Amino acid sequence: MNQHPSTSGLKLDESDLILIKEAINNGGKIWENEVIEPVKKKIKAFFRQALNEQCCYCRRDTTDEFNMVLDIEHILPKSVFNHFMFSPFNLSISCKRCNMEIKKEDTSFLFDVTLAKEQHDDSSNYQFLHPNFDVYAHHINVEIYRYGESRLIKYVVLSNSLKGIYTKEYFKLDLLERDSFDSAQGLDVQELKYSQLMDREIISEIEQLFKGHG
Repeated sequence: MNQHPSTSGLKLDESDLILIKEAINNGGKIWENEVIEPVKKKIKAFFRQALNEQCCYCRRDTTDEFNMVLDIEHILPKSVFNHFMFSPFNLSISCKRCNMEIKKEDTSFLFDVTLAKEQHDDSSNYQFLHPNFDVYAHHINVEIYRYGESRLIKYVVLSNSLKGIYTKEYFKLDLLERDSFDSAQGLDVQELKYSQLMDREIISEIEQLFKGHG
């Protein structure tokens, strides 16, 4: 299977190769080595743009979510498949929830771990939707609705897609649906009035300071 077009624009050059070699020669955890920070920045910038600021697994738009950070994702965990650490097919971006809280270093989404080491581009060996080998929209339709200031999200599996079903269950997308509906209904959400943001006496003192310099 050919690599998905979304990764075709990611070009690591000779300067990147030099930094990667240096990190390997330094020993220890290669991915944590500060030497390769320029390489990681290039990878992250590419996939953030390619995916339009969305998590590759839950497809949540994080553009306006201040506390949501998209991280570089290794589809095949680098702890098991370290030789694919910088391979474009194995890279994407994901939110901390999908990556660090759910998937982590798991390999249970593979039918055959050994096969993945030799035939990494066999999409049928991945039970969930591979960010670079599968077209997400062919399996799951992400429906977004506006309700006042809130956004309601719904994940609709298309044509009973087995990969779509597995992806929705594996990444617990039904919980994201529920959270969005609860938020829209005001459940567990405390309304914070502007007058509660700061003590009124402090606000008055600040206003007086400006009056003196008017």
